[in-house]
Amino acid sequence: MPLTIIQIFDDTGTWHLPVVDDENRFIGYISKSPIVTTYRQLLKDYS
Repeated sequence: MPLTIIQIFDDTGTWHLPVVDDENRFIGYISKSPIVTTYRQLLKDYS
């Protein structure tokens, strides 16, 4: 079972992860901050 992005953030304790393509070439970074912010907003909207 593949890890989700949030699981990887939690397991590594980092707020930024590198993103690579199928050939392991660096594309950029993904940040945990906008994911958490969006999640919090969704919780607020649906509660």
